Amino acid sequence: MNKKVKISSSFKQNKSSNKGIFSKKGFLFTISVIFFATTLLLYSQSYLSVTSISEKNIIISAKPFNSLALVDDLAFDVGRILGINVDINSAESTRVNLVGQISSTPDTLDAILGYDSFLNNSFFARVGGSKSIDFSGLLDGESELFFGNELEADYLYSSSIVIYPKQNATMKSIDLNIITSGVHSAYSFSPSVGGQEIQLNLKYYDDGNAFVITSVIDANSLSTLTVTYAGANTVISIGQLIAGGASRNSVIKIVARPSQRITYELGVDYFKFNPYPVFWNIVLRNQQGGVDSNSYLTLMR
Repeated sequence: MNKKVKISSSFKQNKSSNKGIFSKKGFLFTISVIFFATTLLLYSQSYLSVTSISEKNIIISAKPFNSLALVDDLAFDVGRILGINVDINSAESTRVNLVGQISSTPDTLDAILGYDSFLNNSFFARVGGSKSIDFSGLLDGESELFFGNELEADYLYSSSIVIYPKQNATMKSIDLNIITSGVHSAYSFSPSVGGQEIQLNLKYYDDGNAFVITSVIDANSLSTLTVTYAGANTVISIGQLIAGGASRNSVIKIVARPSQRITYELGVDYFKFNPYPVFWNIVLRNQQGGVDSNSYLTLMR
């Protein structure tokens, strides 16, 4: 016998009530999803905007550093072309080390002209921005290397190098090695003593012989070493000399004879001074991304 199942009115009411609850929950869930999605979208847009601004700021701020890196690279190349290496040690005193060559051949000037042409006609066109370089300070047959405002080294390609103070840099000691070709027949050293005493340690080597000079000399008067070869002499002068258009103390000058190639290793201790920046007399002009600058080619900062 079939029995009819009756649904009580209370169950019907509960079912109807549950439908209302589910509808409200679904509506609230939908609203929550929309709110969450909107918030996420706004946050993402804000993040992308901030990231874009940050990347732009990083790129803009990096441009000066890129320019500095270019200046450093070009300064290193010039030192390589001129055959001059520089090192500085600042502790109780300021020690300046120069290693280089003096040559009477035209190779140095030709190399500078070739490098000038390469940079201005080829390289700068590929690195972006508007750049040019002024080598006129080196195309007169002489290069100038500055050590802050205190010291200068002038290299006359065909014959000599002279290192002299521009303000108050005063020598304490000198270590100088000379390596060259030829066979000298004699040498003479005329030291000047008294005054501002400095210690000189000099070693001279050529194809035929070598000699060593150890002496205490005066930085404020002239001491001279003359090395005699057939037809010409090599001369090293220390102390008071004409340099940079004026009479100065604490000057070192090495003069090669015609057709002679000299390799020198020079270390000079000065009473402490600030030798930075160390830079060549060459100007790089750079316009890029809102940055407009003229910079000397700097070896050390």
